[in-house]
Amino acid sequence: MEPLLKVLDLNVRYAGREKKALADVTFELRKGEVLLLAGPTGSGKSTLCLTICGLIPRLVPAEVKGEILLEGRRLWDMKLHEQITTVNMLLQDPEVQLTSFSVDEEVKFALENLGLPENEVALRCTWALKVVDGSRLSGRYVDEISYGEKQKVALASVLALRPELLILDEPLSHQDYPSRRLMIGLLRKLRSEGFSIIIAEHRIDELKDLVDRVIALHSGRAVFEGDVKSFLNSDISRALGLRGVYALKQVVRRREERRGKDVLSVRGLSYSYGEVEVLKRVSFDVSEGKRIFIVGPNGAGKSTLGMCLAGLLKPASGSVRVMGRDVHKLGWGERIRLIGYVFQNPDLMLTSDTVLREVEFGLENLGLKGEELRKRALDVLKVLHIEHLKDEDPHMLSRGERMLVAIASMMAFRPKVLILDEPFSGQDGKGVVAIFSLVERLREMGITVLIITHDLDIAYTYADEVIALKEGTKIAQGPPERVIEFLYEGMG
Repeated sequence: MEPLLKVLDLNVRYAGREKKALADVTFELRKGEVLLLAGPTGSGKSTLCLTICGLIPRLVPAEVKGEILLEGRRLWDMKLHEQITTVNMLLQDPEVQLTSFSVDEEVKFALENLGLPENEVALRCTWALKVVDGSRLSGRYVDEISYGEKQKVALASVLALRPELLILDEPLSHQDYPSRRLMIGLLRKLRSEGFSIIIAEHRIDELKDLVDRVIALHSGRAVFEGDVKSFLNSDISRALGLRGVYALKQVVRRREERRGKDVLSVRGLSYSYGEVEVLKRVSFDVSEGKRIFIVGPNGAGKSTLGMCLAGLLKPASGSVRVMGRDVHKLGWGERIRLIGYVFQNPDLMLTSDTVLREVEFGLENLGLKGEELRKRALDVLKVLHIEHLKDEDPHMLSRGERMLVAIASMMAFRPKVLILDEPFSGQDGKGVVAIFSLVERLREMGITVLIITHDLDIAYTYADEVIALKEGTKIAQGPPERVIEFLYEGMG
């Protein structure tokens, strides 16, 4: 029986790069099979996915050598409409994938361009949104929903095409615990319906009972192929730091029990997108040096809260004070020295052609020049252990590396408070531990860090204090043991 997919001696080199992103990768995928692509951040997983679905080199400039065969046909000989209905992909960053104003228009877009009858378009859209637990998003505008909800909409738009081969790049990374369970259940259902699936994901533990086979990549090369159990017990998984979801046991720390002076005070904060109230009279205080995590399900209002705290959104009511100063009454230069925000999507922050210039850019607007400017920027890159990337184009880095560059650009201002929105998305176990180490270094620099995350396991392990949101309301604040156990009980 002819395999659905054959990848033969695949080599990919991005335009302007000397090193290959993929080197001599060969494998096959049978119909109905679920394949997991594992590997550390920057190992080539996303590049492989993008090449199999034809986005490289069709949209992303790169030199490609080798063959990709779908049901015996060369991928690059297929017309676009044949490609997208045979193989399609959920990108790691859903915002890159979304092109329409409304949820319904987004799911319909490709179907209408294929010329399908109106009644079939409607049926497929209804089915796809229901499958991803997104029916309640129908009628909403895309820019009014959370990042995790955008991922559901992007997946629905792909599923509506009913491709034979479905590729998912980090499908669990932007989802809360209940949504991850729903996603895994969805993948089981799709598998039972005959879909073939390739998943690039760091959360191996959560997928180990779903996938048939694992291919592990390192520096663009396939270094393992076999079943999940063999992989998790292999020396390769240990060497790559991929045995578990996050290797949290590597983190040795003491929870900070004492309460210092309050550095951040929030009172009665409310915010609405049109008629949808996403924050409802939220109040809390943050003391200096504490590890504070803001948690809650997708759509709880976490990112909106972070942007209001940093002065990027003006609340309908309430106040935000850092060191006693009202954030929303300050100019940009004063505000950025008090509180900074790193977006959940780091690409929204990247504007320069090298990593070093990215960090220098904002500092120039504060009046730094010459050697002082260069030294401040290089010092930040060294703290994050990414000085070796200083001459690289940040847009060409892996998502985990792009997140570190975005953090560096904010760290350089040395704010009193730094908000990191989902910094663990796209990070492997080593990357997560590296961010823990980063937070400790920031604390030593006198910067208080607030981390927004839907990952309760990380918050439980690492936080001094947890603030929980649900439907725009603060429902709990306190030690992680108490708050997170309360949240898990609510999940059933």
